[in-house]
Amino acid sequence: MFYNEDKIPLTHVLKELGFTGSSSELQYDFGNCVVTAHEVFEIFSLVVFFSGYYINKRSAAFIEVKAPGEVDSFNQGVALTAYYLRNYDFEIKPDWLKQGLEWEYELPWRKQWAERESKEKERREFEVQFDYDLFKVLIKKLKVWYEHRHDHPAIQFTFDGEVMRIQSGEDSMLLGGKGKAWTSTAVIETIELEKLPKRILRHYAEIILHNEVFYLCFGKYKNVQCLDNPETA
Repeated sequence: MFYNEDKIPLTHVLKELGFTGSSSELQYDFGNCVVTAHEVFEIFSLVVFFSGYYINKRSAAFIEVKAPGEVDSFNQGVALTAYYLRNYDFEIKPDWLKQGLEWEYELPWRKQWAERESKEKERREFEVQFDYDLFKVLIKKLKVWYEHRHDHPAIQFTFDGEVMRIQSGEDSMLLGGKGKAWTSTAVIETIELEKLPKRILRHYAEIILHNEVFYLCFGKYKNVQCLDNPETA
């Protein structure tokens, strides 16, 4: 069986938890159920099938669940195993089963969600919020510039912490906003404004400049040039 060098096989973690048997088939006795873990290579990925049959005074059920066959760490392996076996009322409940449930933040999808949340929180630190009615005036102005983009090939956005200056050639507009002052001036090509929506929702009255990506009306503009502001450089 081939493993990724930067991953840990889940079966290695299971052995540490007390599962016994061969590398491709391990078992753990929970008293009223013997759970078997089969390691299988399935469609370009390694998986572990947990199976078994448990019975107690109140219920009986088959266990048939599939878990990723490789993990980032030992703790993640424990968390995954506990997660997939969490719904079964075993007579013997080892300490690692409880510990794994407490380590739910190690689950791959939890870590991905936490990472996305962290990035979104960081992005929101550079958000500039505007009065909705004034923001609609800005959007109308931008649409006019888009219609006359041959005369207005590019647009600059600068924010000093209180006022945003939007400029294209000799034409400009000032708009009061709330947010952290930008250290850069964002320059986008007017042709990019074709992404502007026809209708502006109230909670989209914001502009964000973060990691050289420009966000306007929830649209994402990657083709942006960032120029250092003399005042903050």
